[in-house]
Amino acid sequence: MSPLDLDLANSVEAVPFSVRLAERRALAQPRPTPRPAERRAHVRRTTRDLEWLDSVRLTGSTGCVRLLDLSEGGALLEVDAPLRPGIKLVLELSGRNFDTSVSLEVLRSSINNLAAATSLYRGACVFDRLIELPSSKPIAPKRALPRFVGTDAALLYLHARALGMDSRQIMHVLEALHTRAAAKGSRAEREPAETLLAAIVPPLRRAAPREDVVAILYTSLRGLPEKVQPRMQKTTTRLLALIDQCAAAATPEAVDTPEDTTTPTVLEPALTNADEAPTTFQRMVVRYADGKIAKGFSQDFHPSRAQFSLWPAVNAAPSERTIVQIQTLKAVFFVKDFNGNPGYRERKMFTARSQGRRVEVTFLDTEVILGTTLNYRPDGEGFFVNPVDPAANNTRVFVVAAAVKRVRFL
Repeated sequence: MSPLDLDLANSVEAVPFSVRLAERRALAQPRPTPRPAERRAHVRRTTRDLEWLDSVRLTGSTGCVRLLDLSEGGALLEVDAPLRPGIKLVLELSGRNFDTSVSLEVLRSSINNLAAATSLYRGACVFDRLIELPSSKPIAPKRALPRFVGTDAALLYLHARALGMDSRQIMHVLEALHTRAAAKGSRAEREPAETLLAAIVPPLRRAAPREDVVAILYTSLRGLPEKVQPRMQKTTTRLLALIDQCAAAATPEAVDTPEDTTTPTVLEPALTNADEAPTTFQRMVVRYADGKIAKGFSQDFHPSRAQFSLWPAVNAAPSERTIVQIQTLKAVFFVKDFNGNPGYRERKMFTARSQGRRVEVTFLDTEVILGTTLNYRPDGEGFFVNPVDPAANNTRVFVVAAAVKRVRFL
């Protein structure tokens, strides 16, 4: 045995057995594999970081799209239709203060789930350009708000039940939705539906004329981003129907006055010309089912009420008041002038900007009117029709359902 072997043997024996055992155990354990370096050039955000995102659409693909994660340079998608590597599509993203579309290319694709009735395909995609995403840092609200189904869903629910409600109940709901939207702070934090609602509630509250409220609504709609406007058409239609039910009776005088009031509330001095009515009064021609006609002013007409008051002038004496029962009528025509223009021939052609469903109404006496409607219900007491020709003397018509022979949508 060489001196070197003797030295090694002596050195090993000098190390305590417990230390040598610990070394053997440490050498027996596998060494951890170093983690690969992060290859992603951009930070990917998961669905938890994308609460601001409302809708995702993949043009060129017929499948249902689910976004798994998103970054400035790419996305991971899951669809129920095959994704072929190398195919180029367009991804449309829309959300709070964000609306963009970007071309992408599928880098790789795989089948993610075969257990379900429909196979799911997962594809990693790269954008042809970088997109700027909103900040992922959560913004603490000014005050805690309860979770809510959303303004669009609330308006849909309200619109479906509005015919069974009076104007005070509808305004109470609209006020509550408006208060909730105002609690969000700046307009940039609001949904598009909340922006439209915030525009019409104040004029309804101060009893602005229906035409003014509608004009304010469309002005607010045009102020939204162009890509958002088509998606808000159904919401706009619902708001127009609610305006029809609230605008005529939104003032405290009109809402709180009992139906058996013996004199109208005159908000302005007596007029020398009876045709120049204050905006709270509506000029109308009432046609009864038996053919009789009455002309006058009213400020308590509402389709949910069984009757309303008709006055020959806004400063008429209490004895001149007439109580009109809705069930005895054929229709109520809201007019610009009592005399009209007998020589004017109304246009019967619809325009591209016509709002509502195009309808042809045939009465029991064979009279036919054309127009658009926003609140037609087969089981309702009646519905409003907006005439085809905006230059005609009739601004709108309330059709009593019992006097209708046929309703045909065009």
